[in-house]
Amino acid sequence: MTLTVYPSAQDVVSALDWHRIVTQRWFRRKDATYVRFDLIDGRPVFRGRSLHGWWLLIHATTKNDSADYQLPVLLTTNPCVRSSVFGTCRKGADTLQIVDGIGDASMLASLLTTCDPEFEHGRVEARFQGDPLQIPDDVSVLSADSTNSLVRIANGHVLKIYRVLDAGGTREVDFLEALAQPRVASVPTLHASVEYRTGTDRRALALLQEWIDDAEDAWSWLTKLLANGPQNITDDVVAMADAVGSVHAGLRRRGTRPWSKTDTKDLLSRVTAGLARAELYIPDDAKLRKMLAHVRDYVEADFDSESGCLQAVHGDLHLGQLLRQNAAGDSVRYYIIDFEGEPLAPPDERCAWHSPLKDVAGMLRSFDYAVGVARKAGAPGDDAVWNVWRAECERTFLARYSIHSDDTKVDTDTLLALFVIEKVLYEIAYEATNRPNWIDVPLGGLSRVVDRLRTLLNQ
Repeated sequence: MTLTVYPSAQDVVSALDWHRIVTQRWFRRKDATYVRFDLIDGRPVFRGRSLHGWWLLIHATTKNDSADYQLPVLLTTNPCVRSSVFGTCRKGADTLQIVDGIGDASMLASLLTTCDPEFEHGRVEARFQGDPLQIPDDVSVLSADSTNSLVRIANGHVLKIYRVLDAGGTREVDFLEALAQPRVASVPTLHASVEYRTGTDRRALALLQEWIDDAEDAWSWLTKLLANGPQNITDDVVAMADAVGSVHAGLRRRGTRPWSKTDTKDLLSRVTAGLARAELYIPDDAKLRKMLAHVRDYVEADFDSESGCLQAVHGDLHLGQLLRQNAAGDSVRYYIIDFEGEPLAPPDERCAWHSPLKDVAGMLRSFDYAVGVARKAGAPGDDAVWNVWRAECERTFLARYSIHSDDTKVDTDTLLALFVIEKVLYEIAYEATNRPNWIDVPLGGLSRVVDRLRTLLNQ
């Protein structure tokens, strides 16, 4: 039976104010000068017999980009002061505010059930690991620098709503379901996932995970710690390496394949492309140009194709993707989160298998960035002291991670250097276009990579 609901989903989409939506953290194009919204699908949400809001799937088109978004909205005459208002629409003589509904318990409960009314064109599938969850009234939206929305639920859960409906959400759901059977302890327990399906097409809408008490992300923890200068974090680095190694072992259950000459060629092509981009952004400095020339020499050298295996990996691993929890006594535990992959990568590359060393390179670069942030903020210590600290972190992480690898054919030095180069070149282009005052951090990393390359080329 088709319900006639007013205002309709199309009415609401037509009334959205793009000026307000582009300011949201999750909207991809903050520089948009105009956005057109088109309705993909909609699901009415009722409170009693009255229309409470709409769970909308919309397509947004800008001059240079288009993307699909998930937009749960309330329709109200009295919005909460803290709510984001996305526009206004009419219902008879009433003017209704179109308000972000992400923190409304009724809206969230509607997502975690497959009862009618459904979406008009597709269907929702909620898969629970155990009994279905009843959403209590006590929910709170977390303030986070994220392209998704996170809602803490009072009964020990966190609900992640994918705002951008791309390959990353489905990738994360698939990975977390694989890591749940049997469970990998360094990943928060998965309780449920929600997908929107039309035919064979799948779009991840949300996932429900365990809330980790007494935890903060490792990036926040480490940058605060280093404000006082280099600190001994050996136990933490070991625990981080254990977490990464256990996740890689769990993801190997999805399968592996040998590294081939084609994979080497693809990686070198990506590094070469990164070099070309970096050359557009680095200052016109003879020393920097010489460093890039050393990188090019290394990339053009011959490589052994016996470089281990490819498998599913995290794909965007850094300290901000680890949660640090104070465990019993003085011990700590680390949990890895956000398995969506590199957000700016094309879908095929985002979902492709890689060497686990891609993730390892991400962690090494993240340690270096933590040093850069600390020193920019005025942390004490000269170059020599910080270089020793950084080198010790890298040595400890690599030594501990190696005990989790069951691959004896990996040319770790060569392959890891390539992945670190790829990451550094990406960082140079990113900082030049987004945070020019930060470009010295990856440029310093480039200098250290080049020193390592000189050693490898002379072996």
